[in-house]
Amino acid sequence: MIQGKAKVRSKGILGFLALSLGFGISFPMASTQVVDCVAAVVNDQIITLLDVRIHERFGFIAAGKEERGRSRSLLALEELINQKVVLGFARAGVHLDKKEIDADLQELSRKLGSGVMRTAMEEFGLAEEDLREYLAERRLFRTIISQRFSQSSVVTLREMEAYYQETYVPAEKKEGREPAPLVQVIEEIETRIKEKKREAQVVDWIRNLRDQAEIHILRDCLEYSPPKEE
Repeated sequence: MIQGKAKVRSKGILGFLALSLGFGISFPMASTQVVDCVAAVVNDQIITLLDVRIHERFGFIAAGKEERGRSRSLLALEELINQKVVLGFARAGVHLDKKEIDADLQELSRKLGSGVMRTAMEEFGLAEEDLREYLAERRLFRTIISQRFSQSSVVTLREMEAYYQETYVPAEKKEGREPAPLVQVIEEIETRIKEKKREAQVVDWIRNLRDQAEIHILRDCLEYSPPKEE
């Protein structure tokens, strides 16, 4: 990330955090104003409010992550913290092909619409190369997760039968459909269970990494909004 690449020496980190609390730095851009401050520090890596806003604006929050009672800003920050701890632990030796970032950029443009993406880039003063840095970090994160958890989990017949009775059948009936026999959907159910196990393993691994990391979250920055003009 752009701002997130800045470094903070450990000796001065507490002083830096104190200096960052409760106020933002304004950057006038075109017809709008972008306010920035330090939202979190993960070990020696800075995550700024600008990083969080960009993560939100470009739709980088993972699908299905919206949680009741938690703001999108906080969800975006949590995902950025997860990226930092994973990349800090395992990015060495992981290389990206430029074509992968090209594909991610094209997919983002397709998803948002070229006009919307261009407007968003202008809003934050981003050049294409800046956006590529955000996409590269996201791609590295996903690549590390994929490589580390590539092996499939073993699923027993008992697990599949339980999932069929407790999850699949009720869901089908709720949608007004007659549940297919287990033998017809057993492969689909096995795939679903494997994915749930993988997701749980990823969550546990990242939680352990976070427990080992030095993480400071500055909520005053995350909740900061510039004063309204008179």
